[in-house]
Amino acid sequence: MATLARVSLGDARTYEECRLRHAGVVNAYVESRAEIIRHNEGRSPPAPGRADIIDPP
Repeated sequence: MATLARVSLGDARTYEECRLRHAGVVNAYVESRAEIIRHNEGRSPPAPGRADIIDPP
């Protein structure tokens, strides 16, 4: 049991670090999206793309 607890402690720290990084990325996305929406309020949608231009994959 002691070995399992010792190994799990490292995993728990790694999980917490990943959880915090993920939360940071999600929050940055949400804030950026909200800012873009505020910026575009009242503007017309963009014109459709030109048929002779191919977007890279």
